[in-house]
Amino acid sequence: MKIKEKISFDYSYLFEQALKSLNEDRPLEAYCLLEKVIDTNDSFAPAHACIGHLLAHYFGAPKLSELHLRRAKKLLPRDVEITYELVGVLVSQDKHEEARNLLSQLLKLQNIDKSILYYKLGIIAEKKEEIKEAQKLFNKAAYNSNELTDIQLIEDAIMRCRLKTNEHSF
Repeated sequence: MKIKEKISFDYSYLFEQALKSLNEDRPLEAYCLLEKVIDTNDSFAPAHACIGHLLAHYFGAPKLSELHLRRAKKLLPRDVEITYELVGVLVSQDKHEEARNLLSQLLKLQNIDKSILYYKLGIIAEKKEEIKEAQKLFNKAAYNSNELTDIQLIEDAIMRCRLKTNEHSF
């Protein structure tokens, strides 16, 4: 086996093991394996994306998560899942305008579930107290929903906006 092939095999194997660890709810083990993957191949976007996910959702480190997700996005600029994960991290840090811009870029793509994008745009508008805009976006999310969409999540958001609109009208 050539050295280049061995290195390729090693990081693929490590990545698979990291995903297995993550699925078995062993985030620290997954993180360590993913770091080894990046040490072997820093241009492997899925590893950066997984580290970004782990840092945001398991270790409470949104700034570090953002760095890894930005690296992954740079390597795979049209990947919807990476972009969506980055948007979540940006929203958690109140970087709403950048998150909106990324979501708007995704809306231009074909063959993707736009309901979740409209939902996330609605969340951003709601956080900014733009309740009528949020309600419009949540309605678009419901209109664009499909069988994979969590429609209850969208309906709850629409109801929240209605309640907030009614509170302000009294």
